[in-house]
Amino acid sequence: PKQQEEYGNFCATLKHSCATLLFVDGQVYVKHFYGGYQSRHRATLHAIYRAVQKLGPMPDAQIVIEFTDGNLWQVDLPLLVITRP
Repeated sequence: PKQQEEYGNFCATLKHSCATLLFVDGQVYVKHFYGGYQSRHRATLHAIYRAVQKLGPMPDAQIVIEFTDGNLWQVDLPLLVITRP
């Protein structure tokens, strides 16, 4: 439960380069959004939007995407990290 709360509020705590998305009843909602490096955050959200449009409704879920080039090494949470190769 504590880890779920920390995960759900991760972006609100970080306040930069992060997004929390909720998938509820086939709809995608943005819970938190803090822009990242150049247009990486926009490209990521666009790709998710296109995937949902093509594949149909997603199961209910909450995901956190971090856009900081993987600078958060000491976080023990299931984050999706968008970084350069």
